[in-house]
Amino acid sequence: MSLATFAEELAGIRHRLTALRAEEGELKSRETALTNDILSAMKEASMDAAETGGLKFRVGSEVVGKPDPEHWQDIFNWIAENDHWHLVRKQLNSTGIKEMATAGLAIPFVEVIELDKLKVTG
Repeated sequence: MSLATFAEELAGIRHRLTALRAEEGELKSRETALTNDILSAMKEASMDAAETGGLKFRVGSEVVGKPDPEHWQDIFNWIAENDHWHLVRKQLNSTGIKEMATAGLAIPFVEVIELDKLKVTG
């Protein structure tokens, strides 16, 4: 196949993906709204569980952390001091790594590598 043929097929796929992402966003918004409506209705009816339309529903709760962004450094210091690294996602920000590498700044214990990547625009 020629480059033009590859490009034409890729353009078609990207167009379809754009349309699907838009539809997915709309569907996810509607799913969230329906989930919230069902949760409200079940709580109002004092229901813990239900089954209808081939779906099972159970009201529950989960514990989540909501850090104060003004104290992120304090939180991170506490994590380090108390060895609670399991609370942190162990992934470095690629934009920050690129910025530091471009500025010639080294990050201890981090190897900066370049990966081949094809950029497609249009």
